[in-house]
Amino acid sequence: MIDSPITKEPAQKAKIRMARKPSSDDRRVRISSSALTLEIAPTCGACLTRCELRIGSNRYDILRPAVESQIQARSPYGASCFPMIPYAGRLREGTFEFAGRSVRFPINAPGERHSYHGDGWMRPWNVLEASRGRVVLELPADATAPIHYHAIRSIEVEGTRWAVTLNIRNCETTPLPLGGGLHPYFPRRQGATLLAQLPLRWRLDSEQMPLGTEPNPQATALAHGLPVTMLPAGALYSGWDGTALISWPAEGIALSVRTRPAVEHAVVWVPDNEDFFCFEPVSHATNAVNLRREQIEGEDHQVIGPGEISQQEFIFTVSA
Repeated sequence: MIDSPITKEPAQKAKIRMARKPSSDDRRVRISSSALTLEIAPTCGACLTRCELRIGSNRYDILRPAVESQIQARSPYGASCFPMIPYAGRLREGTFEFAGRSVRFPINAPGERHSYHGDGWMRPWNVLEASRGRVVLELPADATAPIHYHAIRSIEVEGTRWAVTLNIRNCETTPLPLGGGLHPYFPRRQGATLLAQLPLRWRLDSEQMPLGTEPNPQATALAHGLPVTMLPAGALYSGWDGTALISWPAEGIALSVRTRPAVEHAVVWVPDNEDFFCFEPVSHATNAVNLRREQIEGEDHQVIGPGEISQQEFIFTVSA
């Protein structure tokens, strides 16, 4: 276990505006700039359902448009992007032990025996603030949840840039392992490429659970830009510097990804016969809280003290 790269600060010092009464409105929230439009579905895990770039009379989807039937059914699997909290990726059988306490999350994917991405993406969020270029959403602590945390997520757009800031407060009286990330779906258009410094790759078992790290055989190619079609269908990387560039050369569009503080892990998912791919910045390795118990090196979950807040920012900038 190592110190988290995510900034911690006492709860009373966190600069989070919560003055307005939460909204019960079930409609989408839209924010926009001169070049970008984002839509958010608060009742469906506060997921993004649209991210569109405008250049003159042309329109480009920077994230895949949401699958409306799934959003209407409150399934974030159809989203453009959803948050992962209080953990990211798979959690073995939905359980972990921490400081003498056993915690169990529900199995939330049909036909699976592991739990996925925490519970924040499956719950409705309140809208605290909304303006043309910014929305602030809240996920209150749930007394019936496996662990008690309070989250604030702001999404802000300006010009060709949007930023997502996630704050997670430990609402319990003892330390908790808290973390997460974002799960964006990018359009798998012709020639899409990924450029990133990803020196380590995790060996995975048949259930995509980590067994240990090894040098990434595609590290050099990725550092120069690798077509998405040449990436593994599913992979987990470590040693990342927290920045990446996704390009669609046929359209002359690129998207830079930056995390602040820099997260060290990323998940790639390129399923066959789909029109999307995923590059997911995450604060910890898959199943990190269980790695020591499974005698696997690399445990790096974040321990957040009572009343403390973990803050992470994800910044996306489009260039054309």
